[in-house]
Amino acid sequence: GVTFSLADKFFHPQLYWGMTSKYLQRAQAGASLNATDKDRIDSISKDELFMTGRGGGLDLGLLYRGTGRTPVSFGLTVTDVGGTTFKPQEKTDLSSDKRPLKTSRQTVNFGMAIEPGTKLSKFKLLCDIRDLTNSYGMTGYKRSHFGAELTVRDLIGFNFGLNQGYPTF
Repeated sequence: GVTFSLADKFFHPQLYWGMTSKYLQRAQAGASLNATDKDRIDSISKDELFMTGRGGGLDLGLLYRGTGRTPVSFGLTVTDVGGTTFKPQEKTDLSSDKRPLKTSRQTVNFGMAIEPGTKLSKFKLLCDIRDLTNSYGMTGYKRSHFGAELTVRDLIGFNFGLNQGYPTF
Protein backbone atom coordinates (compact mmCIF):
# COMPACT_ATOMS: atom_id res chain seq x y z
CA GLY A 1 0.00 0.00 0.00
CA VAL A 2 0.80 3.67 -0.18
CA THR A 3 0.11 6.11 2.64
CA PHE A 4 0.35 9.87 3.15
CA SER A 5 0.25 11.29 6.68
CA LEU A 6 -0.08 14.82 7.99
CA ALA A 7 -0.06 16.01 11.61
CA ASP A 8 0.10 19.37 13.37
CA LYS A 9 -0.83 21.27 16.51
CA PHE A 10 -4.51 22.06 16.84
CA PHE A 11 -5.73 25.25 18.62
CA HIS A 12 -3.63 24.51 21.71
CA PRO A 13 0.12 23.81 22.21
CA GLN A 14 -0.59 20.35 23.70
CA LEU A 15 -3.35 19.28 21.31
CA TYR A 16 -2.40 17.59 18.01
CA TRP A 17 -4.40 16.21 15.12
CA GLY A 18 -3.37 13.82 12.40
CA MET A 19 -4.66 12.30 9.21
CA THR A 20 -3.50 9.41 7.05
CA SER A 21 -4.87 8.69 3.60
CA LYS A 22 -4.11 5.26 2.20
CA TYR A 23 -4.39 3.25 -0.96
CA LEU A 24 -4.14 -0.47 -0.30
CA GLN A 25 -4.01 -3.76 -2.16
CA ARG A 26 -5.51 -6.62 -0.22
CA ALA A 27 -5.74 -10.36 -0.73
CA GLN A 28 -8.31 -12.28 1.30
CA ALA A 29 -9.34 -15.90 1.46
CA GLY A 30 -12.15 -17.56 3.29
CA ALA A 31 -14.84 -20.20 3.20
CA SER A 32 -17.43 -21.46 5.63
CA LEU A 33 -18.11 -25.10 4.88
CA ASN A 34 -19.22 -28.21 6.74
CA ALA A 35 -18.17 -31.77 6.08
CA THR A 36 -21.78 -32.46 5.02
CA ASP A 37 -21.55 -29.83 2.24
CA LYS A 38 -20.01 -32.27 -0.28
CA ASP A 39 -22.02 -30.92 -3.22
CA ARG A 40 -21.09 -27.33 -2.34
CA ILE A 41 -17.39 -28.22 -1.90
CA ASP A 42 -17.27 -29.74 -5.39
CA SER A 43 -18.92 -26.71 -7.03
CA ILE A 44 -17.16 -23.84 -5.21
CA SER A 45 -15.37 -21.40 -7.51
CA LYS A 46 -11.91 -19.86 -7.06
CA ASP A 47 -13.51 -16.40 -6.60
CA GLU A 48 -15.51 -17.69 -3.63
CA LEU A 49 -12.29 -18.82 -1.91
CA PHE A 50 -9.69 -16.17 -2.78
CA MET A 51 -9.78 -12.64 -4.16
CA THR A 52 -7.49 -9.60 -4.44
CA GLY A 53 -8.59 -6.01 -4.67
CA ARG A 54 -7.67 -2.36 -4.17
CA GLY A 55 -9.21 0.46 -2.21
CA GLY A 56 -8.59 3.81 -0.56
CA GLY A 57 -9.26 4.89 3.00
CA LEU A 58 -8.74 7.56 5.63
CA ASP A 59 -7.64 7.50 9.29
CA LEU A 60 -7.99 10.46 11.70
CA GLY A 61 -6.40 11.04 15.08
CA LEU A 62 -6.40 13.47 17.99
CA LEU A 63 -3.74 13.57 20.74
CA TYR A 64 -3.48 15.56 23.95
CA ARG A 65 0.01 15.60 25.51
CA GLY A 66 0.16 16.65 29.14
CA THR A 67 3.03 18.50 30.80
CA GLY A 68 4.64 18.47 34.25
CA ARG A 69 6.56 15.90 36.28
CA THR A 70 4.05 13.15 35.52
CA PRO A 71 2.57 13.97 32.11
CA VAL A 72 -0.59 12.17 31.01
CA SER A 73 -1.44 11.81 27.31
CA PHE A 74 -4.73 10.81 25.71
CA GLY A 75 -5.27 9.73 22.13
CA LEU A 76 -8.32 9.02 20.00
CA THR A 77 -8.23 7.59 16.48
CA VAL A 78 -10.85 6.73 13.91
CA THR A 79 -9.48 4.23 11.39
CA ASP A 80 -11.06 3.40 8.05
CA VAL A 81 -13.45 6.38 8.31
CA GLY A 82 -16.77 5.26 6.82
CA GLY A 83 -15.25 1.84 6.01
CA THR A 84 -12.62 1.03 3.40
CA THR A 85 -14.09 -0.85 0.45
CA PHE A 86 -11.96 -2.93 -1.89
CA LYS A 87 -12.78 -3.31 -5.59
CA PRO A 88 -11.85 -6.73 -7.02
CA GLN A 89 -8.89 -6.68 -9.41
CA GLU A 90 -10.45 -9.26 -11.69
CA LYS A 91 -13.99 -9.22 -13.04
CA THR A 92 -16.36 -11.34 -10.99
CA ASP A 93 -20.06 -12.20 -11.07
CA LEU A 94 -20.20 -12.70 -7.29
CA SER A 95 -22.26 -10.24 -5.24
CA SER A 96 -20.29 -8.31 -2.61
CA ASP A 97 -21.73 -10.38 0.28
CA LYS A 98 -20.45 -13.64 -1.32
CA ARG A 99 -16.91 -12.36 -2.00
CA PRO A 100 -14.09 -13.26 0.37
CA LEU A 101 -12.82 -9.66 -0.11
CA LYS A 102 -14.51 -7.75 2.74
CA THR A 103 -14.74 -4.07 3.63
CA SER A 104 -12.55 -2.89 6.53
CA ARG A 105 -14.99 -1.49 9.07
CA GLN A 106 -14.57 1.86 10.77
CA THR A 107 -13.10 1.57 14.26
CA VAL A 108 -12.69 4.07 17.08
CA ASN A 109 -9.69 3.56 19.37
CA PHE A 110 -8.66 5.22 22.64
CA GLY A 111 -5.26 5.26 24.30
CA MET A 112 -3.72 6.72 27.43
CA ALA A 113 -0.15 7.03 28.70
CA ILE A 114 1.31 8.21 32.01
CA GLU A 115 5.02 9.00 31.99
CA PRO A 116 6.64 9.70 35.39
CA GLY A 117 10.42 9.98 35.34
CA THR A 118 13.65 11.15 36.89
CA LYS A 119 16.89 12.42 35.38
CA LEU A 120 18.15 8.84 35.09
CA SER A 121 15.07 6.84 34.17
CA LYS A 122 11.57 7.01 32.74
CA PHE A 123 8.61 4.79 33.44
CA LYS A 124 5.58 4.65 31.13
CA LEU A 125 2.20 3.08 31.81
CA LEU A 126 0.18 2.54 28.65
CA CYS A 127 -3.41 1.52 27.95
CA ASP A 128 -5.03 1.06 24.56
CA ILE A 129 -8.66 0.07 23.95
CA ARG A 130 -9.35 -0.66 20.30
CA ASP A 131 -12.67 -0.69 18.49
CA LEU A 132 -14.69 1.09 21.19
CA THR A 133 -17.89 0.62 19.18
CA ASN A 134 -17.14 -3.13 18.84
CA SER A 135 -17.83 -3.14 15.10
CA TYR A 136 -16.01 -6.49 14.77
CA GLY A 137 -17.86 -8.14 17.70
CA MET A 138 -14.77 -9.14 19.69
CA THR A 139 -14.70 -9.61 23.47
CA GLY A 140 -13.30 -6.84 25.67
CA TYR A 141 -10.00 -8.54 26.49
CA LYS A 142 -9.29 -9.05 22.77
CA ARG A 143 -9.62 -5.30 22.26
CA SER A 144 -7.54 -4.31 25.32
CA HIS A 145 -3.80 -3.68 25.45
CA PHE A 146 -1.87 -2.71 28.61
CA GLY A 147 1.82 -2.14 28.93
CA ALA A 148 4.68 -0.64 30.87
CA GLU A 149 8.14 0.48 29.84
CA LEU A 150 11.17 1.27 31.98
CA THR A 151 14.18 2.99 30.42
CA VAL A 152 17.43 3.72 32.24
CA ARG A 153 19.56 6.62 30.96
CA ASP A 154 18.02 6.15 27.50
CA LEU A 155 20.45 3.23 27.07
CA ILE A 156 18.52 0.17 28.15
CA GLY A 157 14.81 -0.51 28.32
CA PHE A 158 12.40 -3.12 29.58
CA ASN A 159 8.87 -3.63 28.21
CA PHE A 160 6.08 -5.81 29.49
CA GLY A 161 2.31 -5.94 29.26
CA LEU A 162 -0.82 -7.72 28.12
CA ASN A 163 -1.80 -7.88 24.46
CA GLN A 164 -5.33 -9.24 23.92
CA GLY A 165 -5.06 -11.08 27.24
CA TYR A 166 -1.62 -12.59 26.55
CA PRO A 167 1.55 -11.54 28.40
CA THR A 168 4.27 -9.75 26.44
CA PHE A 169 7.80 -8.68 27.35
